[in-house]
This record gives sequence, structure tokens and C-alpha cells, in this order.
Amino acid sequence: FMGRTVLESPNYMEKNREGFQARNGFPMVGGCIDGTHIPYKPISGDMEEDFKNYKGWTSLLAIAFVNSSYLIVGFEVGWPGRYHDKTCSLHSNFWRLITENRELWLGKDGVALADSAWGIGNKFVMCPFSRRNGSTELQQWY
Repeated sequence: FMGRTVLESPNYMEKNREGFQARNGFPMVGGCIDGTHIPYKPISGDMEEDFKNYKGWTSLLAIAFVNSSYLIVGFEVGWPGRYHDKTCSLHSNFWRLITENRELWLGKDGVALADSAWGIGNKFVMCPFSRRNGSTELQQWY
């Protein structure tokens, strides 16, 4: 982790949130969450299906939580590729820290940005409407 020292430094969260506002026009954002698949060959062939991702190859999933300067402030690595970013994030240590002290990690009433695969329904995450699920033109512009 980046460390609580930086997160607790004077004006860190204010500058971080200003960075998201200036760059992307999103107010109240304290960080972004996303994952990536890292190629991996399981030791045992019996476990191969567990590590097969939606793209059809075996991988480990790495999740990162970044600030407006693209600095990684939290991460989780090692989930089998068949899992989704959201599942891994919600069970990660840094997610536990976020839910225990939202203001420290995201700022007052802050949110994290994620991709549309997260879906709606989490009070700490803001994501775009999915184009695949019949969103309206207005929702797509949102």
C-alpha cells in the first residue's frame, strides 16, 4: 500500500479529488478501481478451469486502486482468472480499509470510479451505464 502517511498528509485528498475533477470532470472521486489478467499456468492441470478467464486463457487477476496521479494506493494480486474485478475487489484487504474509513480513502462522501462491469448498487462506486444492457442515449452520455 501507498501508506496511511501519504493519505493522511495535509490536503492530499483535496488535491487528489481536484485532480479527478480537472482531468475528467468527475467531482467527489477519491480513486479508480480496475483489474487486469496476468498470464499464468497452474501447477496442477486439475486447477486449470479455475484459472481460465472469460477470454479463454489461464490467468491470475490483479486489482489496483489508483489516485488521480495514477499512483497505486492499494492492490490485490492472485485471484484465479475466472473471477471478476468486482468480486476480487469486494473481498480484498484494501476494500475492507475503504469501507472501514471511507473518508480517509475517498474523501467526505467520496466514490471510486470503476468500469461498467461493476454494475450499479454499491454506494462507494460510480460506473458508467452498460451499453450492452439497453441503456438510453442519455445514460450513455452520462
